[in-house]
Amino acid sequence: MTRKTKRIIISILAIVVVLVGTSLYLTISTKNHSPLAHATYDKDGLSIDIKYCQPFKKGRLIFGDEKDGALQPFGKYWRLGANEATTITTNKNVKFGGHSLEAGTYSLYAIPGVEFFTIAVNEVYDRWGYAEADVSKDIFRLNVPVEYTNASIEQLQINFIEKGDNALLKIGWDTTELKIEIE
Repeated sequence: MTRKTKRIIISILAIVVVLVGTSLYLTISTKNHSPLAHATYDKDGLSIDIKYCQPFKKGRLIFGDEKDGALQPFGKYWRLGANEATTITTNKNVKFGGHSLEAGTYSLYAIPGVEFFTIAVNEVYDRWGYAEADVSKDIFRLNVPVEYTNASIEQLQINFIEKGDNALLKIGWDTTELKIEIE
């Protein structure tokens, strides 16, 4: 192996190390600002897990018009959290907001609106960053009515509430709440 070839290989390896290190640093540091969280539901053999990252409000306008500087403008794609895609994993087939969802792992994303949010369930779940989902991979979309609260929720919260034999998936941030029934 020539000296020139060795230098090229060492240079390429150095670039790879720097790129991998930078990527790891960015992944870890962004999770300090929007930590990873799980919402879980376990009942009668049904197990559902939502994995998402929790951004903070920090005095910002969260949902609203783009002209007003909203972090998540009405009518625009939102990954339903921060960092990587928000995922839902279920061990059994369920009805999600009235739509059939087979057991497996999927990503969730939203398109915020004043009266309702469009929630999409997408078959590609291993996305990181703000890149929009490939809508051709959507399994289904549903419109979820918005409920407004008097109290502001500082950090994005996703959790489950029991509703008889079913579960309600509750998503809340700022003064906005969404509820999706899972049967």
